Amino acid sequence: MIVVAYLILWTSGYHGVYDARTAFAYGALISSVDPVATLTTFNHLNVDPLLYILVFGEASINDAVAIAIFDTLNSKSIGQIDQGFAVGWKVVELFCGSALLGLALGIAYILTL
Repeated sequence: MIVVAYLILWTSGYHGVYDARTAFAYGALISSVDPVATLTTFNHLNVDPLLYILVFGEASINDAVAIAIFDTLNSKSIGQIDQGFAVGWKVVELFCGSALLGLALGIAYILTL
């Protein structure tokens, strides 16, 4: 995400994005696309299930971080937020919520078998 944001700022003369907030928001948004493409490729190639699960776990955390950073950068002005705490709390909130939802749906599925 940081690399993408700095590349956007470095090449701002070509596309007109001069705002760091916009560059980092785009970097956060685009960073969650890479694991999805990887998982799709893994699914197509029928890779080892353990590798698929490991990449899926990393992608889940990556998505939570990307959503938290994107939401934090777009919710308030930069001067009004304690960025470290806000992003950290949002990541924990999204990750735990996703894990609990997945656990609940898994239990519901098992009970219906």
